[in-house]
Amino acid sequence: MSWLRIALLVGSVVGAAIVATFWPGTIGGNADADAAIVELYAMLAAVLLAIISIIGDPAMLLPGNWRVGFEHANDIQRQLQRYTHVFALYLVVIGLIVVRKSIGYPTIVPPVHEWLGRAIAFTTVLGFLWSIPLPYRLMAMQRDRLKEAVKRRRDT
Repeated sequence: MSWLRIALLVGSVVGAAIVATFWPGTIGGNADADAAIVELYAMLAAVLLAIISIIGDPAMLLPGNWRVGFEHANDIQRQLQRYTHVFALYLVVIGLIVVRKSIGYPTIVPPVHEWLGRAIAFTTVLGFLWSIPLPYRLMAMQRDRLKEAVKRRRDT
């Protein structure tokens, strides 16, 4: 894991913690915001699940000998693991909102309601920040595959 990736991970966690600490009511807290967050994260989860399925297809391995395939498969497994963590975070966001809606505000004690609000704010911001680099990673993977296809055609 590179230092840049570690710095981005720590920065996103700190940023989400700041939002959850100082502005927990701005994310969620009303029915319209909760519904919008659930819809957004449900769509993101569905798209990410499709991407994970496509990337994990054995046909996506780079051509070459078994060693090239083995190394590329290991690289794909690492990427799929990262995407799976983001997918799980999307489900946590949706789950927290469903729990808060299921319990309902009148029956929930204020400290628990506040804790749920902070947890929703933290996971929502963290999921958003972790989603920002995904299109760029996917474009880089596609660019590498296209370069390999051009190289194969040039070499034949």
